[in-house]
This record gives sequence, structure tokens and C-alpha cells, in this order.
Amino acid sequence: TVGHPPDAACLAQAWIYRHQFCGDCGANSTIGIPGSGYMVPTGLGSRWHLMGREIPRAIAENRTMRLWDPRKSGAFGCIYLRSSECPEASERCYFQTVDGCPQVDIWNVPDKPRRMASWRQGKVLRRAQLPDLLQTMSSLWLSSQFLFFVLQPRPQLHE
Repeated sequence: TVGHPPDAACLAQAWIYRHQFCGDCGANSTIGIPGSGYMVPTGLGSRWHLMGREIPRAIAENRTMRLWDPRKSGAFGCIYLRSSECPEASERCYFQTVDGCPQVDIWNVPDKPRRMASWRQGKVLRRAQLPDLLQTMSSLWLSSQFLFFVLQPRPQLHE
């Protein structure tokens, strides 16, 4: 894009990937994004906005943002994602995974994140925590990179 270093987007995606896939998946090391429930938006746009906002928050706290959508949880899926091909109503059916953590079958397991995402303000990612090349990028550009990471379609959706 105009005015941006040519490899800035690639650097941003690699940096986000490293934080999301190379961290610990334990209960104290993650921020969970549940399918639905208290303090979690139910519309897709607001839900994905929350996910895009929680990745930088997780990075600031040295955590991993974890999609917490147990396969056998029943009512915890996001209703707008449910289909005959996706009875669990999860982003995992349509988008590439956003974390390196294993998907679980039930809601209450020892690895369940102790902290779930919400609209409440948490720790904020500071520019000094960004790689040097990204420190001069606009907030809008950075936000778009986090959402781009979250909303990568699964390969079969291209067919």
C-alpha cells in the first residue's frame, strides 16, 4: 500500500502468528473467546471485532488469544455460524485456526482459560511492544492486520 514498507503486512502477520502459535495453552496463559454467553457479543461483526481487539491485548499480557469452543458444548456455539456442515457453530468451520491450542471436547477441563474476553478494558498493546517496522503504522492499519489474521478463510471455502 502507498506509504507503507512493502513487507510490513507480511511482518505483521508473522509477528501475530508467532504470538498466537508459539505460546503456552494453559489456563493462566490464555484469553478465551467463548462461542457465546455473558459479556460476549453474539452478532458476527461485533464478535469478530472483539477477537481482533483481544489479540493485541493477549500480546500485551504475554498470553495467547484462544478460541474456546468445545466441540460437545451444545449451547455455547455462535448461532450465526451453525449449519448442517458446522453443527458446533464455530469459526473453525469457516476460518483457519487462530491459535496453536488443541480444541477440546467439553467446556470444563483444566486448560479452560481462567480469563475470558469481554468488552471490559484490559491491558493495551503499546507501540514500543511492536516490531520496529510496525511502530510507525497507523492504528487503523494495525487493527486491519489483526482482523485479517482472524478472518482467513479455510482453503475449502475457496473451491
